[in-house]
Amino acid sequence: LRKMAAEEPIAAAFVLIDCPPSLGLLTLNALAWATEVIIPLQAHYLSLQGMAKLFETCALVLQQLNPKLRISGILFCQFDASAKLSGEVTGEVESFLSDARGKNQPWSEALIFETQIRRNIKLAEAPSFGQSIFQYAPSSAGAADYSVLAEEVMKMRAK
Repeated sequence: LRKMAAEEPIAAAFVLIDCPPSLGLLTLNALAWATEVIIPLQAHYLSLQGMAKLFETCALVLQQLNPKLRISGILFCQFDASAKLSGEVTGEVESFLSDARGKNQPWSEALIFETQIRRNIKLAEAPSFGQSIFQYAPSSAGAADYSVLAEEVMKMRAK
């Protein structure tokens, strides 16, 4: 590994930490270590309450443990573009983030990813087989959505 590192420069390095949807010890440790957070969010009103609580937690972690922490974006998951509720929740998040611009908060520069992870049964099945979506169903809509997300994140980093 050392030899390879010395010979080949690494263009970008990412470590993804996928935490459970709770504010337990694992999530707090991840926030204390991370520099950026991508928040997956279902387009439901109750999810907005969870997002607000996570924002509060990120602000506390920023102040007390990790001054480099920032929320880079919101990723809508299990998204149903045809549902009116999806549009309403998206509008609420857009408005909230717009109001935060220029303020000293970890989410003040956050964006809403253009990529939306559509509701897809293959995404729900893959973990039960101990596989990623790319192993389990590489031609599924879920795999396509996450591939597009990876490209979007890489383009963000290139700017």
